[in-house]
Amino acid sequence: MRAKIVFVLTCILLPLTGFPIVTANNGMAEQAPPGLNWDYVYNYKSCSSVAVNPYWILTAAHVADDAGDGSLTIGSTKYYQQEIVYHASADLALVRYDKALPGYYGLYAGALYVGDGILMVGYGDTGTVSSASYTDSGQGSGTKRWGSNKIDAGGWLGSTYVLAANFNNGATTNEAGVGVFDSGGGSFFNDAGTWKVVGINIARNPSTPPYTVSYMASMPAYASWVTQTIPEPATGILLVGVGIVFGAIKRLRYMYQ
Repeated sequence: MRAKIVFVLTCILLPLTGFPIVTANNGMAEQAPPGLNWDYVYNYKSCSSVAVNPYWILTAAHVADDAGDGSLTIGSTKYYQQEIVYHASADLALVRYDKALPGYYGLYAGALYVGDGILMVGYGDTGTVSSASYTDSGQGSGTKRWGSNKIDAGGWLGSTYVLAANFNNGATTNEAGVGVFDSGGGSFFNDAGTWKVVGINIARNPSTPPYTVSYMASMPAYASWVTQTIPEPATGILLVGVGIVFGAIKRLRYMYQ
């Protein structure tokens, strides 16, 4: 039996402007990941976002409140921002557009377990990796990249309930961590053959390099807010409970003390 995500995280980190997908293989990272259509991950305000409804994207609140008109250019079509709705406490925001987007993702709201694999997508910088940490280069943002990781814990990061993924280079194929300008991008979970948004990239740890942990706002905790905010709920959202029990995974506590 696999252990459910039960860790309570209490540290508080300040988010950066955004975060990059940092991997050891940029060539692989810049090609679409196997099995996942990444077309609906968008460059929003020089950071990242994911479409979760024909008219709405989901991103980090600290990205949505940046300057700029928030318009998207997809192919030759311009989409104009109409409205931003911020979560009352979490680092999340929904953004509505003037016309239907090309496509969108469902949200995963089911149970999660330590060791579950995820794919992370964003428009951030490249970087350098070592066996158990990474740094970012300050270059390369604006290009979509992906990488993989696995969930190590869940808990509170300030006022946002997050999933945490350690960086252990080689533990997964094209293992990645988040860094500058990836904020708002999506982390995806394969739910019985369908890739769904399981998290929104928001932060990393520690506050200075080298970095060892990536944090994503947890969709099992916030999917109901999305469906209540968007007038017509996005299809593909599985509402079967948050699947999170508050407690402690002692073997993971060292990461945050």
